[in-house]
Amino acid sequence: MIYLMRHGETDWNKERRIQGSTDIPLNKFGVHLARVTAHALEEIIHFDRCYSSPLSRAVRTAEIVISEQHNPPEIILEKDLRELSFGELEGKSILEGEIEELDVLFKNPSEYRPSSGGETLEELDKRTWNVFLNIINNPKNFDKNVLITAHGAVIASILNHIRDAGYYNDFWGNGVPRNCALTKISTEDEGIKIIKENVIFYDARQDWVDELKNKYGK
Repeated sequence: MIYLMRHGETDWNKERRIQGSTDIPLNKFGVHLARVTAHALEEIIHFDRCYSSPLSRAVRTAEIVISEQHNPPEIILEKDLRELSFGELEGKSILEGEIEELDVLFKNPSEYRPSSGGETLEELDKRTWNVFLNIINNPKNFDKNVLITAHGAVIASILNHIRDAGYYNDFWGNGVPRNCALTKISTEDEGIKIIKENVIFYDARQDWVDELKNKYGK
């Protein structure tokens, strides 16, 4: 089985800034979400292998999750699991005004064209699918539970490819994965199938989230 997990929260997530390939670490609340998730998974799944985006928010999430496991695996970094690059838009606040490219990306992704220095969805799709196939076809991963920690657009790209949803018309599927959400994928003989998607192991009620954000701050 393959398990895709999005990283925990960062300050730029909290501030609604465009993050992309910029290396922003987990904040305190993000660490907390990863720890809650790790404790929940400890008795449910043992991860035999672990791959991560090289960006620190994904690596730290992986470290926390596998630290609760008996005989935790090493974390293998895969550069092609890094988040979609938004080029010159990275660091800009979504709250400061409408950013046309993002509006297109979320509402009409098949028409998305990146700003200067950014990646197209075609470029993202090529590298994420190639690395995913390399992981599932690696004999060391056969009959193993494999954890992959990555990013929202990376996970959406892989799932979109599995669904064969067409030319990015339904790129986001069921929406952007939540922080530390887990998606389970089977790669048995009958083909690659999504078993469960975007499952969280913490209380998502807004009052709970607000309370903990006040407690943990950044």
